[in-house]
This record gives sequence, structure tokens and C-alpha cells, in this order.
Amino acid sequence: KRRYADAKDLLADLERARRNSGSFRTTRISGLPAFLRGRRRKYLLPALSLAAVLAIGAFALRSLLQPALPPMSLSPFTAYRGEETQPALSPDGKQVAFVWNGEREDNFDIYVKLLGAQSPLRLTESPEFDFCPVWSPDGSQIAFFRRQRDGIGIFLVSSLGGPQRKLGRLEGWPQGGGPDLHTGGFSRADWSPDSEFLALTDQRTPGESSEIVLLSIRSGEKTKLTDPPPSHHDRNPAFSPDGKTIAFIRALSIDVADIYLQPVSGGAARRLTQAGEHVNSLDWTADGKSIVYSAGSFEQSSLWKIPVTGGEPQALLFGQRSWQPSITGSSLVFSQFEREDDVWQIRLARSPDDPPPGAVRLISSTKRDTNPQFSPDGTKIAFSSARSGTFELWVSDADGSGAERLTYFAPHNTGSPRWSPDGRHLAFDSLASGNYDLYVVSTEAGPPRQLTTDSASDVRPSWSRDGEWVYFGSNRSEDWQVWKVPAGGGDPVQVTREGGWEAFEDRGGEFLYYSKWRDTDGIWRIPVAGGAETKVSDRGSQAAWAPAREGIYFVSSRETANPVLEYFDFATSSVKPVAVLDGSHSLGLSLSPDERRIAFGRFDQLNADLILVENFY
Repeated sequence: KRRYADAKDLLADLERARRNSGSFRTTRISGLPAFLRGRRRKYLLPALSLAAVLAIGAFALRSLLQPALPPMSLSPFTAYRGEETQPALSPDGKQVAFVWNGEREDNFDIYVKLLGAQSPLRLTESPEFDFCPVWSPDGSQIAFFRRQRDGIGIFLVSSLGGPQRKLGRLEGWPQGGGPDLHTGGFSRADWSPDSEFLALTDQRTPGESSEIVLLSIRSGEKTKLTDPPPSHHDRNPAFSPDGKTIAFIRALSIDVADIYLQPVSGGAARRLTQAGEHVNSLDWTADGKSIVYSAGSFEQSSLWKIPVTGGEPQALLFGQRSWQPSITGSSLVFSQFEREDDVWQIRLARSPDDPPPGAVRLISSTKRDTNPQFSPDGTKIAFSSARSGTFELWVSDADGSGAERLTYFAPHNTGSPRWSPDGRHLAFDSLASGNYDLYVVSTEAGPPRQLTTDSASDVRPSWSRDGEWVYFGSNRSEDWQVWKVPAGGGDPVQVTREGGWEAFEDRGGEFLYYSKWRDTDGIWRIPVAGGAETKVSDRGSQAAWAPAREGIYFVSSRETANPVLEYFDFATSSVKPVAVLDGSHSLGLSLSPDERRIAFGRFDQLNADLILVENFY
């Protein structure tokens, strides 16, 4: 007891010394208790240990007395039939604006729903596609985009509903075209905290780099904010809570993107993430210290959090296929998708008297199966599938049976299979190296062989008719062009000069037909031996066309609700419909060698609901 009392006196001396000097190590303590004099080594360490224990105990007691933060909770915010997507929390955190295709799943409009309410309020009823709602800072208005015949319009509507006012339009989008809701290719706008501007993605003409611009709410004038390098696209801007910084996604391709930060007042953009993957949406935390974003392929998309000062991202364990985060205060809402793609087949009519062709399901699983390609002899089909967790190459019999896995690149997405003329190899693209490169794999045995190694994206391969070359699309020349590389390896050679993305030689090996980058409709050709470019058709778009002996089959969705399989005849330059494809076309279109069957990918099931996270800190 005496030593304990002396120790208490010592602690009091230590505390007074700490107040006077601020450091135990630099303070000379006089007047040690008598029992410590001459025996400092024996008793000083236990005394200091006791001091540490008491200090820790005091800290723990203070922590216990402080109110604990409520636990984070997740709950469904919507569970309607169809797709609810692109959520935006109101400034007061009490409402969510979102896009929904309705009970009939027939058209996307803007809705608003109160937290705790059962039914949403429908704000728009246009027969056109409305998307990407964003709240004004005072919560009284909502800005959104509308896909129209003449491009993408920018509109305002009261958050209570009523008339809509058009602010302007986005430049560079083709008529009837626009961002893809299902891949994250859309770009959300954001309202500046001072209510003066909308930050949004725009481009001067199709094919050019898209940039972030500020649209004046009062005048409608646009001011350029970011300056992306050639072949890069800036999208999904989001103002920091103080309005001084804007975060955005800079993408080299749909699957290679990172987050950048830039002062609104001007200056260089600073790269925040280093993943180089499919980053598709983002928002700031309420304190402005972190960014929450979604990244990964559709099958593996998930939410992450990273400090704006940089560092390692933290995974938010909300499940896969989670994206489009929106944050207000301590509430977070995001969209979660469930999607199934299957491979379908149409048997083409052989004569005018044959019944109209109908589509039948050919390859199916509970995951995505897409990008089918008939083998040269018509007995096999190569396709890409996520049935193993990530996209890999699979090969089945022509009737869809006996599917076997051919590649093992997980967790890196792999796809776009193309048969060699002898049917013994497949060329394909993969993210295994960190960006898209080309590979070749034997259909019989052996590991894949990497064919290109450039830091750019090399995609959508196809073989020359003699099997000596592999064509592909690449942005290695700062814009998308068709290139070719020796099938056995070697230096790539640029083929097109005026744009190109996906190419196929005709069956006689005389001409090379190709489509161009994302938002440019049409099919072009050049002689395989070299020569001038000629536009063949105004129809046709990437990953949705296939050459035939005397024409081109392609999928068109510009004029009708459902995609239409059409045929362009070289001799007459006419287009005729072949079949209506119920549902949405996915990736890939392949014509069998006997030209009697067409295989294609189709969205068979797509559901999306909104998830609410409360007490998110």
C-alpha cells in the first residue's frame, strides 16, 4: 500500500512535469519518493508501466462514455419489375431520383421515390429514352438527358413534376444514338454546388475524344474543363462538396479507365486510381475526403472507396454487379444488376415461299453467353461465357451441346473468338496483360500465345483468308484504326487511315470490310492489296454485323423498339428486313459457312434494383 501511495505521488509528479514541458523524455524529475532513491532501475519501470496502464484505461473509459455510431445497414430500396437504375439521392437525403422502364418494361423514364414510401412519382412520360437524373443543390429541380432523333437533349423538370425545359443538347452523338445504359457507357452529369453549372460529357464530333464541359444554367453556353489525350474519353464528372474539385473517369476504352481529379478553376488533372480497369461511375463522400466508385466488368462490378489523397482502395462488401453509387450525408444508394445473355440462332429462309425465320435459343446458362462464331466447317461454335465467373472462351457443337472451356485467364476478361481458316486455332482478345492484347490458342492442345504487346488496346481480331495475318482494331496510333499482325508473330502494320475498329475479309479475299469506332454507323471497305476507302452502307455498327458472299447482314435498332436483322445487297445497294429480334441484341453476329444460319448474342434477362445503405461513414 505504501509503494502504491508513493507510485501515485510519482504519477502526479509526472503529470505536472508533462504539463510544464510536454515531454517525459526531456523532463528532469526531482523529489523522487524515498523508496526509489538509489534503486531507480528496480522501481522506475514498474511505475511507468502503471502510468501507461492508467492512461490506457482512462482513454478506454472516455471511449465507452462516447455514443457509439449506429451500425451500417443494407436494405432493398426498390424491387419493381424491370430495371431501376442510375439512382441520385436528393440533397436532403430523403428522396431518390432514378430511371425505370416501368411495369410494362417498355420505356425508360425518370421517377422519384421518398425513403420509406411504397410507390414512386413519375416525372416524365416521353416515348423517348430519358436517363441520368441529377438534383439541383436546393432540391427543387432535376436535370436529365433524353435520347432523341436529332441526338441527346438536356432537360430540366421540377422535382414535383410538370413541364420540362430544354437546356441544350450534347454534341457529337449520332442521331438516335447515345450512351449504352447496360454497359455503363452513359455519362452522368452533376450540378455545381453554387447552382450555376452542369458538368457533363460532350464531344464535338463522333469519334473525337469526349471531354468534361460546364454548361451554364442561365445562358446555355459551354466551357471546356478537361483536355483528354487523343483516343481518351472523359466522363461521369462529380463536383466535390466544396465545389473546388471535379472528379471524373478518363477511359482509353470501355474496359480500361481510371479516376482523375482536377481543380474547377483550372490546372492539370491528377490520376487517383491506378487499376486501369472498367471504372464506370463515382461519387464523393459527404466529408469530401474519399471517392466511392464502381469498377470491374459487368459480372464482377463492385463498389470501392479511395481517399482523395491517394492510397489503396478499400473494397465495400456489398456484392457483385453493384455500381452507380450516389451519396448524401450518411446515406448511400446504388444499383445492383442481374443479367443473363444467351446465344440464339435464326435459320434463314431459302426461298420466298419459306416461312419467316424465327429465333431459337442455342446456348444458355445462368450466366452470360455471347459473341458466337461458327467454325469454318460449320460443326462447332466458339463463344465467350462468364459461366466460370469471368469471361473465358468456350467451344460447343453446332447445336450448342458439349460446351468445353478453352482458356483460363481468370480474373481477366477474355472474348471475341475468331477461327483460323483451317479451324485449328482461335484468335481472341484478353485483359490478362493489364490492357487488351491479342492471343492465339490451339483448339486441340497447348497454352495460349500472346500476339501483341503494345500498351494500347488491341481488340476484335479476325483472320485473313490465307491464314497469314490477323486483323484487329487498335488505338495505338492515338485514334482507332484497323491493323494487322503476322499470325506467327511480328510487327503490326496499319491498314486503315480514316478510322476502323472491326474488320473481316470477304470470302474471296479481295476486299476488307470494316466498321468504325463506337458511335459511327456504317460499313466501309478497302482492297486487301491496298487502295482508297469506300463506304458500302450507312447501316451496321460494331459487333453487330457479318459479311456474306453477296452482301452484309447486320442488326439495326434505330427505327424500331426491337432490333431488326437486315440484309444489305451489294448488287442493288438495297436493304431488306430479315427478322425481328425479340429482346435486345447483345454482342456478336456470325453467319454459318453455308449461309443458312445466323447466331447472335441476346439479352434474355436483365433485372436491376436499387439498394439503400444507411449509416455509411
